[in-house]
Amino acid sequence: MSFIVSDSKCAIGEGYTIDKALNERSKRIGYFPQEGCDPQVEAIIKKLRSCSDDSPCKLAACPICVWNFQRTLLRACEKLLGGSEKLYFVTITHPRLWYKRRCLSDFEPRKVVLTLRKQIQRKLPLGVRAFGCVEAEYNNVVRRWVGHVHLIVFGCNRKELEMLRELYSGKTATGGTKLKICRIKHSNRDRTKVITYTCKFRTYFRDRRNENVKNSKYIAQRPSVILHTRHMLFLAHPIERFLFSINLGPRGALKRAAASQIDRKWSTYRP
Repeated sequence: MSFIVSDSKCAIGEGYTIDKALNERSKRIGYFPQEGCDPQVEAIIKKLRSCSDDSPCKLAACPICVWNFQRTLLRACEKLLGGSEKLYFVTITHPRLWYKRRCLSDFEPRKVVLTLRKQIQRKLPLGVRAFGCVEAEYNNVVRRWVGHVHLIVFGCNRKELEMLRELYSGKTATGGTKLKICRIKHSNRDRTKVITYTCKFRTYFRDRRNENVKNSKYIAQRPSVILHTRHMLFLAHPIERFLFSINLGPRGALKRAAASQIDRKWSTYRP
């Protein structure tokens, strides 16, 4: 199976192009005041500005490096998944991963990854394989950062996956389920969309006040400078720090993708 990675248009999934990534990077940089910015944020902005095809910063905060990582990951998945695997998209959210507005720095992704690996090894079959990422999103209803994990899981069936509900049962304070399991359709477009969504690092804040109103949609918004600062600091680490993988080899295809460059150069990169 060949995933949708268009080199001519440089589009991934639902049309996330290099131009959109560059625009997103400009917005992230421009969101902060020119003077009086947090010194740590200034250091991040400097890295984003200097990121290039010859010297990528490889930070989760950098839309360009994330875009490049997604392309590399999709090509790795062509060999990893083949065309016959039954894939499941799993999202895990738990109140233990909720943090107050100023406490996002207490959220340690590696601890989440280690805990999840132990749980999967204990609850699911030995042959199960999975990869995904840890993310944080601000929820204005509970006024908390909500840590969550998106996973692509294969090598097991739906019944076996449901065993995870022994650990993540019921609903969260906002009415969402702690464990969501969806079967991914067997098409190039659907697989591409879900795999890139799993490792997007683009969600900052959603207005969920109208989520229970019929036909309403979540409204993705730019957060306040304080929230934006917290999230930038949270993402100011190599992409590899946020990755989860199990049974994908010594380091895993996911980590190898995070540590590499696709074709060595981003031929359409424009600083």
